[in-house]
Amino acid sequence: MEIQSEISMDLNQEYVGQTLDVLVEGISEETELLLEGRTPFQAPEIDGCVYIADGECEQGDMVQVEITEAHPMIWWAILSQVHRTSYLLLLI
Repeated sequence: MEIQSEISMDLNQEYVGQTLDVLVEGISEETELLLEGRTPFQAPEIDGCVYIADGECEQGDMVQVEITEAHPMIWWAILSQVHRTSYLLLLI
């Protein structure tokens, strides 16, 4: 597992500074001070998530974030742009 963690860390570091689309899932389970979301290529309960540490948006919003920090299973990000269309309704 240690080798996989190193590989994930190396791959995730390549995204630092990039802007990615994220579906906001809501307030993080870790703390109510963070929002949590996923990119189109992060599967729930399998892959990591994106913690949004700065900016305002709502659950179901599709947003663009700038990745500021990477870890093996998590990205930290700040909000770049909000698309107020609620994509959560389209997934149901």
